[in-house]
Amino acid sequence: MAGRGARRYSRGVTTLAAPRRIRPFLRRGTERAFAALLLAIAAVCTVPAAASAEEPVRFGGSDVVDAAGVLGGETAAVEDALDELYAEASIQLLVAYVDTFDGMTPAAWAERTAERNGLGTNDMLLAVAIEDRNYVTWYPDDFELSEGKTRSVEQDDIEPRLRADDWSGAAIAAAEGYARASQGINWLPILAGAAVVGLGAWGFSAFRRRRAANAQTRANAARLEELEQRASVALVALDDELMTSSEELGFAAAQFGEQATKPFRDAVAEARAKSMEAFAIKQRLDDTEEEPDAERAAMAEQIIALTAEGDATLDAQAAAFAELRELEKNAPQALAEAERTAGELEGRVAASERALSDMAGHYDVSALSAVADNPAQARELLRFAAESRNAAEKSIAAGQSGDAAVQVRAAQGTAGRITQLIDAVDALATELADASARLAEAVRDTQDDLAAARALADDPRMHASTQELTRATGKASAAVERASSPEGQRDPLLSLTALTTADAELDRLLAAAREEQERTARAIRQLPDTIKRAESSVAQASSFITTRRGAVREHARTRLAEAERLLATAVAAQHDPVGAVNTALRAADAADAALSRAQSDVRAASAYGSSDSNDSAVLGALLGDFIFGGSASRGTTWGGSLGGWSGSSGRRGSSSSSRSRSRSLGRSSGRSFGGSRGRTGGGRF
Repeated sequence: MAGRGARRYSRGVTTLAAPRRIRPFLRRGTERAFAALLLAIAAVCTVPAAASAEEPVRFGGSDVVDAAGVLGGETAAVEDALDELYAEASIQLLVAYVDTFDGMTPAAWAERTAERNGLGTNDMLLAVAIEDRNYVTWYPDDFELSEGKTRSVEQDDIEPRLRADDWSGAAIAAAEGYARASQGINWLPILAGAAVVGLGAWGFSAFRRRRAANAQTRANAARLEELEQRASVALVALDDELMTSSEELGFAAAQFGEQATKPFRDAVAEARAKSMEAFAIKQRLDDTEEEPDAERAAMAEQIIALTAEGDATLDAQAAAFAELRELEKNAPQALAEAERTAGELEGRVAASERALSDMAGHYDVSALSAVADNPAQARELLRFAAESRNAAEKSIAAGQSGDAAVQVRAAQGTAGRITQLIDAVDALATELADASARLAEAVRDTQDDLAAARALADDPRMHASTQELTRATGKASAAVERASSPEGQRDPLLSLTALTTADAELDRLLAAAREEQERTARAIRQLPDTIKRAESSVAQASSFITTRRGAVREHARTRLAEAERLLATAVAAQHDPVGAVNTALRAADAADAALSRAQSDVRAASAYGSSDSNDSAVLGALLGDFIFGGSASRGTTWGGSLGGWSGSSGRRGSSSSSRSRSRSLGRSSGRSFGGSRGRTGGGRF
């Protein structure tokens, strides 16, 4: 946590680096009178702050505040990502999750939070209101990343994860995106002003990296030792098993014959090849030339995998080998059981032949093709099983128990194959009968869905889904037509499969179309109120900026222009209610942001008036031509820093005082007077 501790110290330095420099600007005789005037101006110029349903948060000793309780066990992962951002780019990102911004615009909420926590030059804020489905970002005015870059991070990294309810992922992606965007920035001028803080943070970060690297090295060494021990044990175990299997194979070949033991011999050969390959790798590990730890770990893992494969090959044949030996001991009893099973199978094969003949009278050849020759194959296998039983009987009579066991084993295996062939015929008969019974009901279900699809396709509001729905309707109609025909009923399985597939696709599209229909209807109901709300927000912001234009800077005006553009687009797009509602909501957000930014500008201008004797210039900046009859005639301008004001109070202002005002109202003005000044971003997700 050294990185986070360093950043706590960094923010404290940023906050204390700009102490208030409020200088009395009136002589003692006029101080009280002008104070009363300022109170009157404040009453006119400020809009009452909306009551906040959830107060802006205080971060205290953490970079993450989860008031909404959505992070669960992911808080540490988010904090690690914020640490990495600070280590790579010296940017401090604070993250807050709350339930709602209700009662306060997101931009105003962010400004209040930045002011409350004393955010400075390299600080950022990401706040997410879970229930509102809205988020806001805050950056200082002099932030090193451009507005285009920060907006790109918001659109590409933050918003996709918020839409997916990936709350921790949004914060982690934000940290990674800002780090990526900061690449290529000339950090020398930035770091020069905070050398002590930067070196301290670097020291903490370097210590933590060294400690983590040492811990990882120890862990890797322990894992390598464990892998090499496991590889050695597995290699010895496989070699011992191969020796034992080779000895048993020799006895088995003498007892059961080469042909009967060929599968066991092949298994031993395959396992031995795996063993030799594993020993060759072990030899490389034991060479005097030392391989890197990562390569040695990979080689040990390969030995373990090879020995496991060899062991599995031997085990697969061991069970069959054990069964053959058991048959040798009980050959006469096993032969009698094989004779009984053969009698039962004879009856089943005859029944299967009759069932297949009966199905041929009801169904197409294509419906029976999978089992058409099953009874004939079963007859051939019955003859082979009889020959094996006869050979086993002769071997038992001759006292050749090993040969008898092999022949009984062949008869048993043949009986299993005959059973599979007959079962397949019986299963097909059941499936065809079931499909025939279900076909009529499936046709009715699909016809109902077709009627619903045609009704939706005729709805003029469903233009987005009409083409795909029309294609699915055509496929479903063809499936219904075929299933209803005599040809379709002679292959009910094929007809039912076609109907089921077509109807499933139709159901999927109907669900999507109904959802679109409901969404459109809901948007139609919401649109008038949403447009009115956007119009009200735009009108409120426009009125505030117009009546205080002398104090409002370009950021608020830009957001107001965007809000007016979005509102016009929403009004013109009412043929698309869903799109119009979304655009109107964006217009309201932009207007709220413009109003919040304008209020911040006015507060800054009021603070400037309390630190300078240029009282008329302050009033001119706040009220424009409302009081003084036009700012141009007074020589008053409001640029980026108010540095262009001329002395309009009757006293000549010197160039040095003008430069002093320019510095005090430049990038540090937000922190020196009335809280942290910055720009905001974000929106709905």
